[in-house]
Amino acid sequence: LVDLGLQRRGWAARLLRGWGLGTLLVLLAFVALWAAGWVTVERASPSLLAFTASVLTWIIISFVEELTFRGYIMQGLAKGWGMPIAVIVSSILFAAVHSLNPDADLFAIFNIFFAGAFFALGYLVTASLWFAAGLHIGWNLTLIHIVGFPGSGLTEPSLFQSTVDGPELMTGGAFGPEGGLVGLGAWLLGIALL
Repeated sequence: LVDLGLQRRGWAARLLRGWGLGTLLVLLAFVALWAAGWVTVERASPSLLAFTASVLTWIIISFVEELTFRGYIMQGLAKGWGMPIAVIVSSILFAAVHSLNPDADLFAIFNIFFAGAFFALGYLVTASLWFAAGLHIGWNLTLIHIVGFPGSGLTEPSLFQSTVDGPELMTGGAFGPEGGLVGLGAWLLGIALL
């Protein structure tokens, strides 16, 4: 696990830095949708037990996806094919897995490829899988549990409930911002920042 980028020293700082950037990008996407008048927000009242269980589940899901796709798959492929091919193939596989989610269409899957590339770049820039996992966790928890968008077509208990009413190409529709141009823009901004 250390060889995959899960260093023992400084792991919490790397995780939190990634978490912060993932959170920031979702909030920027939210502000863009809100400023365009495509989202309305209302306070939600989730059950504490359901909310806590969902948050913990999504933290685990995000971490396991990073360990799988940017850990074992990408780094294993890099040994034989080189890192550029490994990033592309692991991102394609990451997108393919998300094609099974509700309301996934071709554009959403195209976008998820860039999410995979963004998380991969997070690992490559820092040589830390903790940072990539933080990006993924920050993105998912803010998107799904704080602002209340669907995350790759899945809805969960959240602190606020955001409802989109705008062009699906921009908002992602029922798949959530990850399926629209605003979500893609957030990932491209993240790539540029990294």
